[in-house]
Amino acid sequence: MSLHFVGSVRNQAGKSWFIRAAIEYLRQKSPVVMLDASADKSVGEIYNPSLNRNFNLRFDCHSIEADRLIEISDCGVTAIIKIPAYDNLHFENWIENIEIDRLDIPIYYWHINSGYDRLSTKIIKVFSTHFFIVDNEYYLNSLNGDKYEYRDIKRLSMQKFGISPKDTREIELTKKSLLDLTLDMPTISRTRIYRFLHTTFISIEESIAPEIKVH
Repeated sequence: MSLHFVGSVRNQAGKSWFIRAAIEYLRQKSPVVMLDASADKSVGEIYNPSLNRNFNLRFDCHSIEADRLIEISDCGVTAIIKIPAYDNLHFENWIENIEIDRLDIPIYYWHINSGYDRLSTKIIKVFSTHFFIVDNEYYLNSLNGDKYEYRDIKRLSMQKFGISPKDTREIELTKKSLLDLTLDMPTISRTRIYRFLHTTFISIEESIAPEIKVH
């Protein structure tokens, strides 16, 4: 049905947190599978553990598994793919080699912006109007001075979760989806999760709802 790639210039930029929210949002519209190309497959183990254990996703010269992403999108599901920062160059070469922009499927790229990121012109060109910058407010709120504007690119905001890194770390260690966590968490923690999901949902809806609704 569609492919959604989530990447960043640096590690720990907030890809996993955006993926968590995006999965819950896209699930309202179609079945979703999550494929994790990172070494630890931390997010993939939460949402599709057996698939990620058997799917050796990589984008280097041994990218036969990456090519199977096209088959998955033809099965009537939406796929969200996490691209680790260290694999960016391989990913760029892969999308160029398979001419992904010529395929008859909707493709999207979400760049998680943690500050002064210089974006890949190749990725911007390939994904064109389906390229989005996600401003991670956890990092941007602490920066001073001008940031790269990229005024012609669609942007959305991801609000920071909680009040300290300890909040996010505790949730990551549970290896559960955010909605599953709300079932047995204290009220204040549950409220933070709902607030994070709600604000991110609104940001996605306002930014790309016309694009997603047609697929």
